[in-house]
Amino acid sequence: MGSLRTLLVIALWDLMKLKNQKVFIAMRFAWFTIQILVFARAVSYIVSQVVLQYTGGVEYYYFYILGVYTTLLYSTSIARGYMIADEFDDGIVEYHLSLPIRRNLLAVGRVLGSSISTIIST
Repeated sequence: MGSLRTLLVIALWDLMKLKNQKVFIAMRFAWFTIQILVFARAVSYIVSQVVLQYTGGVEYYYFYILGVYTTLLYSTSIARGYMIADEFDDGIVEYHLSLPIRRNLLAVGRVLGSSISTIIST
């Protein structure tokens, strides 16, 4: 049970960093909402007749939403990568490696924490 607790503590450490990014998360949410409600509808309306004949009746709006979500997920993942690079510069990674926990737990915990943080951010 100690391994599971260690894993959860490491994942929660990653999630706690989201507290410092409230404005960033709000901006991403606003950007995504505007993209879906305004631009996706406008572009879908403009190209709807042309695209419908080539896609078998699927509206362009759904392709646009998938593209926006993919872009959001990509940019959030890149931001997480920059955070990890900053942790290397600040010596946090070396500190984590010096802790008396197994490295596989550290790796899995960081992956879980970063994945959940990215999902919450998107």
